[in-house]
Amino acid sequence: MVAERRHILLGLVGLAFTLVAWVIFILITAAAAYVEFTMPGGTDAMSDESPIAIGAGLALIMAVLLNLTGLVFATVGIFRRTQKRQFPLIAVFLGITLYAMIAALFLIGTYLA
Repeated sequence: MVAERRHILLGLVGLAFTLVAWVIFILITAAAAYVEFTMPGGTDAMSDESPIAIGAGLALIMAVLLNLTGLVFATVGIFRRTQKRQFPLIAVFLGITLYAMIAALFLIGTYLA
């Protein structure tokens, strides 16, 4: 009798971590856009010690680390032979896409400034 393949818990945890990292990234981007369009002078007028800049930086670091943790869990989940691999593959795709989006925003900000 063949045992039924189940979804691996590591893949689900990795997917959950990457989805939370995406939500944090989207909220940071929305907050930065709001500050840019509502403050006189935009984000260029903020100092490096402003609470908004510090909070956005810490939230971005948290999103990157959470995404890295999710990628590690998903990568381990991919190489488990007895389990289904759909959720870990989705988590790896979303995690790599998030890092590409962050890199693209940094490059755009660097070259447009």
